[in-house]
Amino acid sequence: MGALLPPKTIQSLPKEILLRIFEFVYQASCSSDFDSPSHFADPTLFPACIEGVCPLWKKLALSIGHFSSRILVFVDKPVVYTELRTRFTVSKKYSIDVYVVRKGYDVDEDLEEKARVRGVMQLLVQHIKRCRVVVFDVLHNSSLPHVSDFGDSAAKLLTFRLRSRLPGIGPKAQASFPANCRNLRPFYSRPLRYLDMDANIFMDAMSVPGWYKSFEYVSRKNLTLRNLPCLENNSYDLHKFLTILETLGHFHSLVLENVEFNPWYRIKGLIVTIFVQNFEFIGLSKEYVSEFLDAIDNKIEEPNITLIRCGLECQEDFGFRAWCLTLCNIAPEEDLYKFLCCWDGFSLILKECPGVNDNNVLRALSTHSWESMHAKTLRQLQITTSGPILITMDGLKRMVIERQEEASKFFTEDHPMKSIPLPMHSIYISGSGHPLTPSDLSWFSDNLDFFYWHASLPRSDSPVLDWDISNLNDLEFQPSASGDIDPSSSPLPPVSQTPSLDPPADHSSSPPTSQPLPSSHPELHSSSSPKLQISVPDSPVIEGDFCYLDWPNTLESSPPPRSKTPDPDSPILDDDLSRIDWSKVPADFDLPPPEKPQRCSTPDSPIMDGDFSTFDWSIEQIILLTTIVMKVAVFGTQKYDLASLTEVSIPEGKEFSFTFLDPLLDEKTAILAAGHDAICIFVNDICDAIVIKKLADIGVKFVALRCAGYNNVDLKAAHKHGIKVARVPAYSPEAVAEFTVGMIMTVIRKYHKAYNRVREGNFLLDGLLGFNIHGKTVGLIGTGKIGLLTGKILSKGFGANVIAYDPYPSQLAEEYGITYVEALDELLTRSDIISLHCPLNESTKYIINDSNLAKTKKGVVLINTSRGGLIDTYALIRALKTDHVSAVGLDVYERESNYFFADSSAKVIADDSFARLLSFYNVFMTGHQAFLTSEALQNIAETTVNNLLELEASGTCKFVVEK
Repeated sequence: MGALLPPKTIQSLPKEILLRIFEFVYQASCSSDFDSPSHFADPTLFPACIEGVCPLWKKLALSIGHFSSRILVFVDKPVVYTELRTRFTVSKKYSIDVYVVRKGYDVDEDLEEKARVRGVMQLLVQHIKRCRVVVFDVLHNSSLPHVSDFGDSAAKLLTFRLRSRLPGIGPKAQASFPANCRNLRPFYSRPLRYLDMDANIFMDAMSVPGWYKSFEYVSRKNLTLRNLPCLENNSYDLHKFLTILETLGHFHSLVLENVEFNPWYRIKGLIVTIFVQNFEFIGLSKEYVSEFLDAIDNKIEEPNITLIRCGLECQEDFGFRAWCLTLCNIAPEEDLYKFLCCWDGFSLILKECPGVNDNNVLRALSTHSWESMHAKTLRQLQITTSGPILITMDGLKRMVIERQEEASKFFTEDHPMKSIPLPMHSIYISGSGHPLTPSDLSWFSDNLDFFYWHASLPRSDSPVLDWDISNLNDLEFQPSASGDIDPSSSPLPPVSQTPSLDPPADHSSSPPTSQPLPSSHPELHSSSSPKLQISVPDSPVIEGDFCYLDWPNTLESSPPPRSKTPDPDSPILDDDLSRIDWSKVPADFDLPPPEKPQRCSTPDSPIMDGDFSTFDWSIEQIILLTTIVMKVAVFGTQKYDLASLTEVSIPEGKEFSFTFLDPLLDEKTAILAAGHDAICIFVNDICDAIVIKKLADIGVKFVALRCAGYNNVDLKAAHKHGIKVARVPAYSPEAVAEFTVGMIMTVIRKYHKAYNRVREGNFLLDGLLGFNIHGKTVGLIGTGKIGLLTGKILSKGFGANVIAYDPYPSQLAEEYGITYVEALDELLTRSDIISLHCPLNESTKYIINDSNLAKTKKGVVLINTSRGGLIDTYALIRALKTDHVSAVGLDVYERESNYFFADSSAKVIADDSFARLLSFYNVFMTGHQAFLTSEALQNIAETTVNNLLELEASGTCKFVVEK
């Protein structure tokens, strides 16, 4: 018998396998919602679970940039700034989530915290443009940075939290705020959606130039404010706060925790209009709750309102509506009866309210008189408590009967639905008390759609439910599948009439919603799946040194044989190591960089390039392969692309194999180009540095643009990886120029409005007044072929005075009747109509902005058939709202890739700025249609094929794009 081989350890795994394991753990951690200090201190959190194993693993993890995209800084201990600087550096250009927190908050004072936070800020502000999440959760309010300290544009920032646990300790934050607001640095965070701040920090931040204006048009915003006691020297009044809410527009949720703005500064009788879907008040006084609800006119008529540990008060002649009213931990001395008499809505949820009984809640919901009935539209009642149930069966039956009798009187009469009483639909009661008798269960089942009575609860401190599985035989236990739970056990099923103003939330990457959910059976949450703890052999024991990985029973030192058909659900493709910067891997690993895959691998090769895994290697197929000149993957294929490319004439002896793909090119879809020599893309495909590297790794040599613009391609990255880029500079300038003039005529003479009127039999001319183009001044920004032809049509055909601005003037301009101006400002101030025809690059991005729009004539007409990024959409919306711009024609939009070239008629347009543009009566928009003529498509196809043929033959072509 041969000698036994020594056992293999994790350390002996090849570095490629380790990197894939790390990637798996990283992907798993990205899907988790880390939102509490206990999560941050968890030693199993990535990358601590990897880097804490041994120095070699830490080195390897730090060599991969996206592994450092979550940066944790604990300020309750000294911060190693050199290590923090390394974290920011190795994350490269990836989006990052930064958490500045503490491992514990059980101390009364930390005099070093403010200095540590300040040191972190000095490093963080240099990378704020890459930040997707910024969280400061510290002890003292005075340690928090101000919004002005971030002073830059955070174009990716979604979550912004500045929270303290001891707001009264240390100097007041506003004391260090600059006295002269004009000295504050501007800060812009356009995509901001989750905002959680101490209230005084938020109110002071309203003075930061450009900040709240930058995200006011974002829908479904979530705002949480904390820690502002109502003191005599508190200068933050309620009316000012509500005015800010009105300015910021639509909110999905508003949470106020221990916040009380001074109400006596509010002018009596002045109501402020706001748009809030969900309210949550925590720890507020009864006076403030009443004052707040009385001071608002919420345009969302059926919001959800949750009150936790709040006082309750209802003034005379005051009433409010809430689709779902949730009262949680309300003190027994609070007057539930009076408060519920002021409310009407669909669902009432009472959690841990010890004062709930027949005399207050059921008395408020039961009456024999229509005039005195409260909560007329109530349909669901849920009461949960860990104490005794003080609601009686007789009281519940009386309430159900009386509401049924009142509802039956009105079903045959003509009454608006909001004013008539409705019968009860569902009742859910959970607590400790007497059990339900069979006769009571039968009665409620006959009179309600759903009834649940739970008379006892398991001990809250028991890890195993004493009535469920305390005598469980583990060896015989067979767990049920995830779908085996009886749906009838659900406590409170949804009712079909429930309205929703919002699409379903994606909780995979969003903070938890502020709206409490109905309680479910506690037994469904009594246990969790066990986790496998694995320590690394031959390494020093480190506290918390384990990672939750599904390891095989045996570990081989060589990589496992590769499957020809990878699992599509696998988070890591077999050969997808494109994001690894191999140059950063330490030399002592002896890990050579991966070689580029060959175009044709042998059938027994363990590494295939992704194209021939199911290839029939017969001699006929091999002969056919030698006749194909080039294989091209066409991304974002439309029907007209397929027709034009397949009909194009190809020279004799040459052959193309097109693969037509529906999805656009991006980081995820780049792998679809495996096995192709070239890709063909359009304006909305993403071909940045990451995508270029992926394309190079799978053997793609050419990028053929079937358009003129190339702003979506990283030319420097293409040059670095040896990929040639070609475009179609002049597929049909006449098509776009003619479309531009047609769009000018449409918005000026209102063809589209007249067409719709006549179709409806309305022949009135009111509102269709236009003006002559003849004699007007038309300004062209950019005089390429399209700009020149547009100017020629307007000058020679319409008799307009055409002026133009272009750093590179054309010699044909004078012949076409176009006069150049020396400065852009001159064109802006003189033009009645402005048309954009310049490429999109760093110098032209947002060339139409607030500053330049202010220089234009009042009533100017703006046309853009070039690139959406030339116009700052938010600036344009502001100009339209003030009537400074009289009409707009757009064939492009800066974020058009989410909607254009697809049918979105049955979808909700989540882009608020896009939806707002479409709502203006004087905005005419088309879906990137200007190029679309048969002649243009033919030219695009022919030029694209000729570009690829020349690139294959000589490595360059007439229309190659250099960096």
